[in-house]
Amino acid sequence: MSGHLGDLSPSQEQALEELREIFKDELLPQQDDHLLLQFLRAKKFDLKKTEEMFSRHLEFRKEFPEEYYAKEYQLPKNIAILRDFLMPPVLGYDKDGCPVRLVQVGYQDIKGALCCVRPSELPKYIVWFLDTDKEEMRKRSRETGIHIDKRTFIIDLDGLNLMHIYRRDVYEMALASLKLYENNYPENLKVAFIINRGWKETSQSYHSDPLLGYGGSRAILMETQLAHTGENIKSYPNGIIPKEHEYFE
Repeated sequence: MSGHLGDLSPSQEQALEELREIFKDELLPQQDDHLLLQFLRAKKFDLKKTEEMFSRHLEFRKEFPEEYYAKEYQLPKNIAILRDFLMPPVLGYDKDGCPVRLVQVGYQDIKGALCCVRPSELPKYIVWFLDTDKEEMRKRSRETGIHIDKRTFIIDLDGLNLMHIYRRDVYEMALASLKLYENNYPENLKVAFIINRGWKETSQSYHSDPLLGYGGSRAILMETQLAHTGENIKSYPNGIIPKEHEYFE
């Protein structure tokens, strides 16, 4: 059984019912069975571990209410220039309806961006992106009749060099972002394709951190020549990945 709604084993169904009962007085309308199952899958349906993780998530939501960040929050004017950096463009949708976003790391002024952002404000911007994106997936779910709660990233390292990342605050920003994502948006990443082969070893060491211990973040593919040939890529209709981002041996 996949652990998704409609495809649960008896034990998985029981875990869902028990988790729902534990938090019945705290759940908001958007915190539905789909969300509970994301946390259960992240902890391999271990009810105790899931309860602990979801309790922390509810505390997180008291500080970062989803309804506000998805529909009302506006980026401050002084960092509006960073919108493209914070909200990578959607190239299209795969055959399951999931959005495919392109992140061009090498041509972003990461150090310059950090000069515009106070560390204490960074979580707000990350939550804004993730909750806005989640709301878009909900809209697409209503339009297509298919539940969509995963996203794909194509991470292009073209142009990346040590000057971009050879700073402690850059590493700390990346680590804080990953922790926030993993702890509060589990099972939201369908797959991430890291392209531009010259940085294979660097990116391998970057995302092999023990932090990525569960959930969708393991679904990271390194080989650039997979563009339309690997089994996972077959889920993407022709034309979604631009020609300049298709790499073959």
